[in-house]
Amino acid sequence: MRMFRALGVLTVCHFVATISLLAGTFASGMARFDSGEPAGLIERGASQVLSIFSLPLLRRMFRGDGPVPWYFDGLLGYIAVALNSLLWATAILGCVWLWRRYRVRGGGRPAAKVGV
Repeated sequence: MRMFRALGVLTVCHFVATISLLAGTFASGMARFDSGEPAGLIERGASQVLSIFSLPLLRRMFRGDGPVPWYFDGLLGYIAVALNSLLWATAILGCVWLWRRYRVRGGGRPAAKVGV
């Protein structure tokens, strides 16, 4: 049960962060659209983080070379973002689970002999 709660929390956090970054970079890009100014350091950084957060599902779907790019137009795009967030949360929890399992086993090293 704890794992499902963690999966839900991570999915929601990733979803909110992705949507916030998307809205923020879009708004800052539109604010300087007519002036022709280059993007600032914070905007470029947020754009790079957004491109990392949108891997692997979103970039292929919305770029047009994905398997079904037309099914996620408009508000249905949030489904794709939610699936991408679920994939990220599953990968993070899988890495945490493997790390804990490896750590409990002693990292693959033989146990130290005490008192011999």
